[in-house]
Amino acid sequence: MDAHSDARPGVWSGTVAHDDQVDLFTLAFAVDGTVSLVTPISTGRGSWEAVDSTRFIYRLEEIFKPGSGMDGSVSIEVAAEVSGDTYTGSGTAHLVLRTPQGEIRRSTTCSLEGKRETHVVPDVLEDRYGGVVGH
Repeated sequence: MDAHSDARPGVWSGTVAHDDQVDLFTLAFAVDGTVSLVTPISTGRGSWEAVDSTRFIYRLEEIFKPGSGMDGSVSIEVAAEVSGDTYTGSGTAHLVLRTPQGEIRRSTTCSLEGKRETHVVPDVLEDRYGGVVGH
């Protein structure tokens, strides 16, 4: 099976639970294996690959937006599974925050739930939270 010729590409939105909080996200998985992320406080880019007909893995680097109150980045890896127009996933996030006192580094786990918005992947993923992310 061609890793990028299945039903996973498209734009997905949902929630990610981590550290006793829940955040909103929008992801775009392109046929070429790239992935783009937008959240209310960050953007990100990375890649995805199929494991089998329903499971896939994606990795991305998330950067906090100016004015978000955060300075730093998050490296994320998620194992996910598609069922129709929904997907669930779990993964790890490695956070690096820069503060006046120095860097804070820590890791956490996350769980995600997403719903498909469209099968069409735009050239630019509009950031409904403010701004755009090139895809």
